[in-house]
Amino acid sequence: MKVGIPMLAAALIVGSIAVAQEAPPPNPTPMEPSQQSTAGLTMTKGQVVSSDARSNTLVVKIDKAPGGAQSDMSFVVGPDTKILKGSKKASLAELSGGDKVTVNYKTVAGKNMAVSIGVEPAV
Repeated sequence: MKVGIPMLAAALIVGSIAVAQEAPPPNPTPMEPSQQSTAGLTMTKGQVVSSDARSNTLVVKIDKAPGGAQSDMSFVVGPDTKILKGSKKASLAELSGGDKVTVNYKTVAGKNMAVSIGVEPAV
């Protein structure tokens, strides 16, 4: 019993040192003003450039900060992607160039997988 207590104390000290020496997580890359990240999802806004129901892809011209350059971003639209036009469900085929959209997506194996797409009503 006398040998067990010092061994236990030594194990606790070694474990504490190992935990204390872990490197802090790296600082995330700053996101563009039009992008926000929540629980593994990133949200971005822009205008539809093209949509292709056959290849299940959507290309969006992403809004940038005032004075910043705009860029196109491609998304894979899967069968589980929720698309809402106003408050009604829609399909990828119903999206057209110029539609203002908000896309929530996650990046998987280097591809932007759309989780949900909200289409703003035309004014």
